[in-house]
Amino acid sequence: MRDYWATRFGADRLTLVFAGDIDVAWLESAVRRAFGGLGLARAALPPLTEAPRLRGRRVLLIDSPGSSQTYFWIANTGVSRRYPARAALDVVNTLYGGRFTSILNTELRIKSGLSYGASSRFVRGSVPGEFAISSFTVTENTTKALDLALETLARLKRGGVTAPMLQSGRAYVLGQFPLAFETASQWAGTLADLEFFGLDRRYIEEYGPALAAVGESDVQQVIAQAFPASTRSFVTVLIETSTTRETERIEEPSQSIWRI
Repeated sequence: MRDYWATRFGADRLTLVFAGDIDVAWLESAVRRAFGGLGLARAALPPLTEAPRLRGRRVLLIDSPGSSQTYFWIANTGVSRRYPARAALDVVNTLYGGRFTSILNTELRIKSGLSYGASSRFVRGSVPGEFAISSFTVTENTTKALDLALETLARLKRGGVTAPMLQSGRAYVLGQFPLAFETASQWAGTLADLEFFGLDRRYIEEYGPALAAVGESDVQQVIAQAFPASTRSFVTVLIETSTTRETERIEEPSQSIWRI
């Protein structure tokens, strides 16, 4: 553990961000006292490799005897922090699974009552992270909820979004955006992200105009590029009771099933 620390951690990999009412001279002295003796990391950073998109479906079933609900997570590789159509991606994901009135939550909660909530998200790091759909349902409705979640994505891929939906999504994201910069703590986190990912102030300042400029063609491009190409291409994680008959319909010879 000591060797790993000395090899991987160092002053060249440390980012300190402070926000608030600060005495700069005192802070600089305090930081030097605390971190002045920290040397450089001994080894180069390992390269980050981009995870390929999954082709074909794999299912991991985590057996939880006695539970009354199934929690499921459906995911594939998404896009990185530097994905150029960031504003359009945020609008589309908001419409699909990022707010209470989203397509996903409307179908699984409001219309069908299969779940108390359903959402989707993109995790965007230095390399593409996950695109994931997550929800839960009573165990006997597992298959219905899974089928409906995948059908909503297929519908998005087929039909995109309407002009009124696009207008609503732009307004919603633009309205939520300033709320991320209300406190010193939020600014510290934002500035840390900019530093870590090598981004500049334009990442914040140009976001509003980029949102206003999102059009139907941008939306279609994002749906085609960022969202998985097929509802048959996913890792599905299920946590449910010991009764597995509800998952038998999604098992095919081409799929791999793990039960833990």
